[in-house]
Amino acid sequence: MRKILVLTDFSDNSFNALDCAHRLFSKDECTFLLLHSIEAQMSTSTSRVDYGKRVQVFEELEKAANEGFKEFIGRLERIDDGKHTFDMQITTEDLRYRVNKLVADEGISLVMMGAKGRTAARDIFMGSNTINMIRSIEGCPVISIPEDHDFVPPIKFALATDFRRPIQIKQIAQLVELAKYLDARVDVLHVAEEEALSPEQQANRALLEDGLEGVDYHYKWLLDTGRDTSEIIGNYVSQNGYHMLAMMFRKRSFFDRLFREKVIKRVGFNTTTPFMVIPEIG
Repeated sequence: MRKILVLTDFSDNSFNALDCAHRLFSKDECTFLLLHSIEAQMSTSTSRVDYGKRVQVFEELEKAANEGFKEFIGRLERIDDGKHTFDMQITTEDLRYRVNKLVADEGISLVMMGAKGRTAARDIFMGSNTINMIRSIEGCPVISIPEDHDFVPPIKFALATDFRRPIQIKQIAQLVELAKYLDARVDVLHVAEEEALSPEQQANRALLEDGLEGVDYHYKWLLDTGRDTSEIIGNYVSQNGYHMLAMMFRKRSFFDRLFREKVIKRVGFNTTTPFMVIPEIG
């Protein structure tokens, strides 16, 4: 059974992410695990020396989280057909650490989260903390859902790549599985001054094609006009009606540089297009 991890602070934006996840896998039996972090509230409201105060604050935050969970699930259960299971965890640990532990221990196949939030999510989805969160997640893709996004079944994906490093088939396995599940088309976007690829890039393109076997995929060559690469990609995605933009993240790669330059904020969070980040595996 598929397991989806949804980060939540019980804001409208985080409910939208959960609702999109629920609609995305409406045909599939799966478990949705909501993860709510109270690390920030605990650290600012209590002292490690005052144990009694910490217990009191934790109990208050736990009660509020349980109420938020019941309210969220109540809204979904009115339209749920019984195929889905909902659960919640509250954590006082560093959220990046806890996400990676759940991915490793619980067999999480996908992490979903809203692009903005009321409390902890805001610390993750803005500026350098956004970059740190994405750079730290290992083992499965992350999909961020833009604020006020109206769900549309994603049948047209864009996958941006520079072909500079070998493609790991297992790295794009979840993207391929999702595309097959939705019977979606995948357009591979490549920004360059000309269509010619180096021998190394051609070899990496062949690896990508092996990984995309069984998927309806096409290549789109975007002319490098000297503008910012993220702007070229973002404009093309917005203008051509894509339902999801995916990028493969590798440390010390071209797209790592774009991430450090806040490409996520410029491309992912300034559009209405859900954004999938695919981490390096192993």
